Amino acid sequence: MPEVVVNYVAVVVAAVASVVLGAIWYGPLFGKVWMKAAGKTKSDIDKSKGDMPKMYAITIAGSLATAYVLAVFIGWAQVTTIALAVILAFLVWLGFVVTSSLGTVVWESRNQQSFLIDVSYSFVSLIIMAAIIVVWPAY
Repeated sequence: MPEVVVNYVAVVVAAVASVVLGAIWYGPLFGKVWMKAAGKTKSDIDKSKGDMPKMYAITIAGSLATAYVLAVFIGWAQVTTIALAVILAFLVWLGFVVTSSLGTVVWESRNQQSFLIDVSYSFVSLIIMAAIIVVWPAY
């Protein structure tokens, strides 16, 4: 495998962008629809407010890991344009996110609307992260 230099600043910026997108996605954009599809109520959300710092810490760690691995894939594939970054993000999304998430619909009878909201968020998030990483190359 070729040696890859990762721009850690781009990884952090990409991870933060993903978390911000998540706050918007599951807030004003699709929050009410997602809550209904996931079988959650406002009361359920209010009960978890004390756990929010822990949940955000886990979310940020996951976003950092995703952005780092995406940066490595971008380096290995020698992606240098936003168009190629979008293609790579799509392939990662389709090959890993969608396929691994399908089990929750098939085996756990998860609501399909909730599934679609979640995988759509992942798709947009991966595209944004890949674009940031490509635009902000390592030196």
